[in-house]
Amino acid sequence: MFNSLTSMGIDASRLIIEDKSTSTIENFENTVKNLKNKGTDIDEITIVTNDFHEYRASRVAQRNGITAYPYPAKTPWNGYLPFAVREVFAIGYQIYLGRNNLRN
Repeated sequence: MFNSLTSMGIDASRLIIEDKSTSTIENFENTVKNLKNKGTDIDEITIVTNDFHEYRASRVAQRNGITAYPYPAKTPWNGYLPFAVREVFAIGYQIYLGRNNLRN
């Protein structure tokens, strides 16, 4: 997505890549930390993620008091089913067992 956005004219310095996390929650926490380290106090964020994952990623942001605007990347047809099935289980896990669950 970084390559796509920069090829469309978005200045690379405006984009923050977080590549240290192993989960959606860690990704969100690390991204917020990166933004705050740059002196940015945020209450809104654009989340670039796969189309099947935008719901859960946006909910994690919402549960942390941040308005999320998803910018979904299209998943190739041959990868959609396995990833979408995994996402259903991940949502269930976060609702019932996760430390940052999705329940209101």
